[in-house]
Amino acid sequence: MKTVRCARIVALALIMLLVSSLISCDREEDVAFAQRPKDPPPVAKVSASAKPASGGMHWSVPPGWRELPAQQMRFAAFAVNDSNPPVEMTVIPLGPESAALLPNVNRWEKQLGLPESPEAKLPEIVKHISLNGLEANVVDLTGEKQRMLAAMVASGGRVWFFKLSGPVDVVSAQKSNFDAFIASLHADESIHPPAPTPAPTQLASHLANYKMPNDWIEIADVRPPRIKAFQAGGAEVAITQFAANNAGSFADNVTRWRGQLGLPPVEDPRTTPMKELTAGKDTPAVLLEFHNPDTATRMLVVMASAHGDLWFVKMTGPADAVDGQRNNFESFAKSLEFAGPTQPTGEATGEAK
Repeated sequence: MKTVRCARIVALALIMLLVSSLISCDREEDVAFAQRPKDPPPVAKVSASAKPASGGMHWSVPPGWRELPAQQMRFAAFAVNDSNPPVEMTVIPLGPESAALLPNVNRWEKQLGLPESPEAKLPEIVKHISLNGLEANVVDLTGEKQRMLAAMVASGGRVWFFKLSGPVDVVSAQKSNFDAFIASLHADESIHPPAPTPAPTQLASHLANYKMPNDWIEIADVRPPRIKAFQAGGAEVAITQFAANNAGSFADNVTRWRGQLGLPPVEDPRTTPMKELTAGKDTPAVLLEFHNPDTATRMLVVMASAHGDLWFVKMTGPADAVDGQRNNFESFAKSLEFAGPTQPTGEATGEAK
């Protein structure tokens, strides 16, 4: 019993590590594969000199800016003043699905208490510039008391977000430094070539059993990384599996899942509604929920850790269809049983409940 309890604690810690580590990565399916080290390299202290970033991105830091430790979603951050309140310029790389311009502009407008601009007004708000082989969209927004300078730059399969926000007087005094920082951005793969593609990682577990609800229909001929897929009324359920060290960023995947529902990225993905549950006898799992009221669509995603692998079970569809299948989905997720490599690796057996 003690061994089972310890194994559960370790597995749950693995899931929460995925939630908190925010590793950067990319892939077409639900989860991305990293082509770089799990943790970004430490940021060196520099002043007005070329600064290499992940993926061959480089920049120069203006004099007077003080580098801060990278944390969570932030790849880098800089304190631009020493007065109170402190103001920071942040650097956050996200996946390509976060590149939609209007949702990001509207999100920033909300943060400043401004009304959301329609798409037709974007040319008045966004300045598009070419710099050192890169294309950047630069935004300058001013609210009643706050001003924000932001830029979105695509490079190396990522979208880099640079944002400086704070009191109007502080941000206004730093505009020339912000502009100089953005103007210094460049990509140079010859200086920092991409990391070699890692060898495929051996999966350590397989789906041994599950209980399929009576009204679900299994979808045939699914392709990896999908293991199983089902038609659940008007919704669809898919199961995917990845080795833990190949599982992608919680931040990127939250952004990806939100993007699949037409939702913009969030600055802190841990604000996503989630709760713990147990799959099978003792496999720890976390259930996340996404909802787009504008399109009346909903998504439920279960993340589970078994024998060192990470499993993802996702239900997507119209909100009413997903709500109607919510109990079935949770029961299904709780019925999943995973076996390790030392156990028989036959086809999973599913029975209608």
